[in-house]
Amino acid sequence: MKNIKRIFLDANIYIAALASPSGPSGRLIKRAVENQFTIVTANFLLLEVERNLKKKLPESLPYFYEDISRINFEFISKIKPEVVNKYEQIINYKPDSLVLAACFQSRSKILVTLDKKHLLKDEVRNSVPFEIIRPENILRKVEK
Repeated sequence: MKNIKRIFLDANIYIAALASPSGPSGRLIKRAVENQFTIVTANFLLLEVERNLKKKLPESLPYFYEDISRINFEFISKIKPEVVNKYEQIINYKPDSLVLAACFQSRSKILVTLDKKHLLKDEVRNSVPFEIIRPENILRKVEK
């Protein structure tokens, strides 16, 4: 992917990829499996995906396990509480403040999400030192 080496994916990207493998999220995961870029993540995020799949798409769990076993992730280990608190002041929603803090600490330049309610809002985008975009927007940048 042109000039894009590392990205941080929100949990909803993995779920969308499993629900629609040919959609933007699915194509993004496929590129990660092909080592076209590095996905930076944290254990809490993959556990959130697993928990949501068990509830909403249990038949997709084997495919999720297969995909994550084929992706060469870069993991961040510890998220600082003070960073989470900083982002919680911005969005007032702990789960997504944790995602923002993890992305920030990973030094990723891009967070990819489908979360319009909390993360894709202009006030959040303008408050972070990284880009927050939808999967189709990052694909447009690299599939030219």
